[in-house]
Order: sequence, then C-alpha cells, then structure tokens
Amino acid sequence: MSNTENKPPAPEKPKRAWWEIPARCAVLFVIIPVFFPLQWYRAAYVYTIGRFFPVTVESKMAEVEKKVQKHISLKEMPVELRILVLKREKQVELWGKFSNGKWKKLNYYVILAITEDQGPKIHKDDKKTPEGIYDISSMDLNTPYYLAVNLKFPSEADIAIAKKEGRDPETLNGRFMIHGIAFTRNNIMLSNGALDEIFYMLAKVGLSKAKILISPYDFRKYDLPGSVTPEWIQARYKLMKDEMLPLKEDKENNNAETGKN
Repeated sequence: MSNTENKPPAPEKPKRAWWEIPARCAVLFVIIPVFFPLQWYRAAYVYTIGRFFPVTVESKMAEVEKKVQKHISLKEMPVELRILVLKREKQVELWGKFSNGKWKKLNYYVILAITEDQGPKIHKDDKKTPEGIYDISSMDLNTPYYLAVNLKFPSEADIAIAKKEGRDPETLNGRFMIHGIAFTRNNIMLSNGALDEIFYMLAKVGLSKAKILISPYDFRKYDLPGSVTPEWIQARYKLMKDEMLPLKEDKENNNAETGKN
C-alpha cells in the first residue's frame, strides 16, 4: 500500500463571503492616504485631469476672496507688498504700503517647515534656505504644492558675488518658493490658508510691486551678528535691516487703513 493512500484528504478552502473583497478595498482606501502624502494625489490630478481643467487666477480669486476678506479687511489696496520671512522665529509677516507712505502689517503666519541654518545659500546642495531680498518670478496655481510663490533665485546680487569669489553661478541654480502643505526641502512651507491670503494680495497689488525678505532672525529686535565672514554677508544683513526697520506696527494708523476697531 502506498503512503499516499494513508494521507487524509486536503481540507476544502472556505468560500469567501460576497462582502469580503469590497471590505478589503475600503480598508485600503482608508490606509493608503496615511502612507502616501496628499501632495502625491495633487500631483496625480495636476498632471492628468488637471491639464484639461487648470486653475486660473480669476477662478482662484473668486474662490478665496470672501475668506481672505474676513481676515484682511482693507479700505484701500496697498501700493506695495513685503513678505518678511524670519527663519529663527519661524514666522512670515505680510506687510502693505499704502498711499500715505505708511507700512502696515496685514497678517502673520507660522512657518511649518524651513531650513533654519543661518547664512545665505551659496551652493544648490548646501541644504540652506536663501537669505536676502528677492523679487517674485511667478505664482504657480497648478502645482502639487497647493500654491507656490516662486523667488527669483539666484538674484543679480547672488550671481555677482559668486563670480567675484570665483564660484560658478550655475551651482546656485534651483527652484525656491513659499508654498502650501507638501513635502519640502529647503523651501518655506505655510498653511494652505496662508497661501490663499498671500496669493490674493499679490494678485491684487502685482508681483512687480512685491519683494520677499528672508532673514536669519528679526533684525528689528536684535543686533546684527558681531562678526560674519565673508564681509559681503554682513553687508547684506545691514541692507536687510534697513529694509526691515520701516516694517513696524502702528496700531492707530493700522486701524485707520484696515477699518478694524
């Protein structure tokens, strides 16, 4: 008698209930977002369906206008804007200059992610956020970063200094931006609501009338570093402090411009 004849028959596999496969799929839909950033889902949409239905400045303005006006109520629009980024304090301040020549703080936002290392960026791989005074090159409404305000980096000053020091300006090339909630490296991440407000004000006032100041800390409250090398960094900090000093709160004038009590 062969051994195979003494083996018990293999047990029958239990039949699956009709609801098991849909239930497992539902669990996956719940678990997957935990492991995959929302940014990936936005990217998938932006580069597929979003190509046929792009967000425009007009449509975004209509979407955020009422919400922004609840937080920034103005009797008149500013003639200039300053976006002040304070690395150590992890704060961004939005300032407007009005027709009377006065600067007013329109709002402030907590920075959710930024490289805090002090010092200007001198190489694309040095893992630093740039420091200095920068123009805005563009705003990106169709991006995995929710909204992105792109800096003109490197600036003409960055390029001139690199050439003077014998560095190849091409090593500075890189995209730097202030953006909404998404994975970031060296960039500046704010909440999506903060980006809505900044976008709205930039769209109203104009990119050419706005600048971004990125400082290692608040030069209005603290002295400049005692000794910084090379010397051009100290000179840049001095210039930034001069630009920041007019950005001081004046509650009486601020209430007159914003209409707040």
